[in-house]
Amino acid sequence: MRHPVCAMPARAGARLCAALLALMCTLSCAQAAPLSSELARNAALPRAPLLDPGLFDRPERLREVRLAPDGAHLAWVEDSDGKPVLYVKPLAGGAARSLVALESNDRGAPARVHWSRDGTVLFLAQEGGVAAIGVRDGAGGLIASFGKDGKDGNARFAGVDRAMP
Repeated sequence: MRHPVCAMPARAGARLCAALLALMCTLSCAQAAPLSSELARNAALPRAPLLDPGLFDRPERLREVRLAPDGAHLAWVEDSDGKPVLYVKPLAGGAARSLVALESNDRGAPARVHWSRDGTVLFLAQEGGVAAIGVRDGAGGLIASFGKDGKDGNARFAGVDRAMP
């Protein structure tokens, strides 16, 4: 037989649990009414069209999608007629512009796109080197060359130094 003092906390805990359960049921029933009206409204909407399964078999057209550090531009590489092209688009409005057509290499390694810290230059790191392209006018060119013939085999682009503008 349990001592009456030890049985009191168990009874109080059971009453507290029952009260909390009743409160939760009351709240969930009160919240269920708006939810059921929203579910009915959703069920009345027309069915979404099914997508053609062939759309999922297409190769990706966009690669290396990068947002500028200041959030003003978006850059990406897009395959146009089998050739990669670097595009940039101002996010405040305006059309996308192609900046430069990229070389396709034999191994299929894509160019990697990196923004300068101030968002005015795009760096394109490819197997053979690194190019810098101005966002405003598309001017630029190769700034570092890595030997394709086995020389400079350890040379590679590590990334943009965030400490430098």
